[in-house]
Amino acid sequence: PETVALLANHNPLIRNALVLLFAQQDYLELQTPEGKENLKKQARDKVNELLMNEAEKETIEAVLFTNFVMQ
Repeated sequence: PETVALLANHNPLIRNALVLLFAQQDYLELQTPEGKENLKKQARDKVNELLMNEAEKETIEAVLFTNFVMQ
């Protein structure tokens, strides 16, 4: 419950950081399983970094993609 509230409270900041992270990715790299796994780790680390800066707490253990669309 505390983690959900923390994420909801910082949702705009998290969304912005993830959009910027995703925009930096290379199309060819994301076509491989390793590339997708690396992106998940980068996203997890970015969210934890933001939460540590804002709330002094890391709470994200993993990022899961439920849908993956590349344009």
